[in-house]
Amino acid sequence: MRSLDQSHAVRKLVLNALKPESFANSTQGIPPEYEHFGNSNFWVGTLNFATSIHSRLPFLAVLERSSVWRTLPDDVFAIFSQALTYERMVLANLDYELEESLAILKRAEIPVILLKGMDLGRRLYPSRVFRPMTDVDLLVPSDRFEETLSHFLSGPYQKIGPFPAGRIRLEVGRTKDGAVVEIHKKLQVGDSDEMTLGLWNRAQSGAIPGLDSHVQVLSAQDYFSYLVRHSAIQHLIESPIWLNDLHYLVQSEEFRSTANWQQIVSEALGEGTAGALWFVLRILKLEWGTSIPDQALLYSNRTVSPFKQKLLLSLIDLNRLFSIHGRSRAWVIGSRFILRDHMSDAFSYGIQRIRSRGWKAEK
Repeated sequence: MRSLDQSHAVRKLVLNALKPESFANSTQGIPPEYEHFGNSNFWVGTLNFATSIHSRLPFLAVLERSSVWRTLPDDVFAIFSQALTYERMVLANLDYELEESLAILKRAEIPVILLKGMDLGRRLYPSRVFRPMTDVDLLVPSDRFEETLSHFLSGPYQKIGPFPAGRIRLEVGRTKDGAVVEIHKKLQVGDSDEMTLGLWNRAQSGAIPGLDSHVQVLSAQDYFSYLVRHSAIQHLIESPIWLNDLHYLVQSEEFRSTANWQQIVSEALGEGTAGALWFVLRILKLEWGTSIPDQALLYSNRTVSPFKQKLLLSLIDLNRLFSIHGRSRAWVIGSRFILRDHMSDAFSYGIQRIRSRGWKAEK
């Protein structure tokens, strides 16, 4: 029973620390006193759990800003300090790769949209340390994708991993084990040329502090639709990072002033992601403290049947989404089908993903 109590405490402390209110005020996520604070095994458990949900850097950053940091057991303080230093070095290394990549693209006069953490961490988060990342994501025009690759591969970069026909991105790096730059020609598998062209037409330049004006970002509404598909359908909200990305985007002034919820819901219905949108809106509202307009909830309700809503509601369980013991394969497979509007879409998406990764069926 004691082990179960401690596991529950580990999970609760880490998840509370990773919520937006803790980024604004560390005492919200890390209380000054806690039953297990003198237990080194407890603290090692928190670091292991934060690492398993891809959130080690923000957890450590919140902890460092709290009054608890200097009261940690000596062995834990040494481990955590070393881990935090390492994570900051990773971030600095990725910043360097971003600068080098953008310089290559600017010299070649190739337009670029900066994606995910490298963009959102700078523009929307209260501090970049709260938005960890493992690579640099760049979107370039589809018709200049091959040219982009030639510019990168003619310099210090090399291909990382396979690039079979039909794949929409290529990972490059200076070494096989070093920092990775992902070059995309489309956001996701299955995106049409028309959809991708629309993203470029609506993209904005000069929006990222500290970066050259030629670097573009997705419009707020396009970003939201992309994050719904990417975080819910592709990644099944495997990390609180995705919830924070969505939270800060939805709360941003740009999104609130420009979002057309009727259009967002209509497009999701057409793309077969209405259920995923319904799920995202509810988990943000119920579990993450995000202010979701009643209008958005109303429009979304109309596109998802009551039965489907019950199935989706069953997925809004942080114990299962962020399990300290990991997520079972059966739960993952079942969730993928529930989140897709049509069963055939789930099969089709899975096949496309397999082909794009270059996987081959065993004979």
